[in-house]
Amino acid sequence: MEAFEVGKATLREGIRALETLGFLQVCKGASGGAFVTEVNVKTARECLSNFLRFQHLSLKDLSEVRLLVESYIAEKVARHITPEDLEKLEELNIRI
Repeated sequence: MEAFEVGKATLREGIRALETLGFLQVCKGASGGAFVTEVNVKTARECLSNFLRFQHLSLKDLSEVRLLVESYIAEKVARHITPEDLEKLEELNIRI
């Protein structure tokens, strides 16, 4: 709490919000606590969509978000692309 300079109530509310969004799983008991969950694509898409919709973002802000997302996607694709996928991409590039 000291690290974030917030009270117990604020911390609890934040944990509940993250649990509701599906980012945390809260377990009670001696071995309990708040545990980070694997976020599914639908949850991530909805959170990103809400963030972009309700923030007053500049063109610079949007460009930074785009760079983050695109670089993540490019890395993910590079790790999992099949020869067939690569062939399709090459065909699409020729058409353009």
